[in-house]
Amino acid sequence: MVGIALMVVASLAVPLVDGIAKALTASHSPFFIAWLRYAAAALIVVPLTLPWHRDFRSVRGDFASNALRTLLAVAAMTCFFFAIADIAFATAFGGFFLGPVIAAVLAAWLLANGSRRGGWVRPWPA
Repeated sequence: MVGIALMVVASLAVPLVDGIAKALTASHSPFFIAWLRYAAAALIVVPLTLPWHRDFRSVRGDFASNALRTLLAVAAMTCFFFAIADIAFATAFGGFFLGPVIAAVLAAWLLANGSRRGGWVRPWPA
């Protein structure tokens, strides 16, 4: 039950924070809003993870890929903030729903993943 409650909170928090970001684009740069979002996330996440990861050896072993993933996430969020500054929030937020579709098509094409017997894998039994 706790997992469901956390999913509900997360599902409601993301559009709420993005709506606040849309309102902030009227007076602040999208670069500043992206920086503020990730700085606030760091202030929340770092204290929560310190009790379990005090030595950070696991992070140092894979630092390059973690840094690249973080930079790409920040770049994507900055692009989103630039988008919501110019277009309607619902239109920009709808792009999030296209992301998994694009990822599935690219995975099937680039990785030869997701298809059996010449067709897509059905999520239900035949």
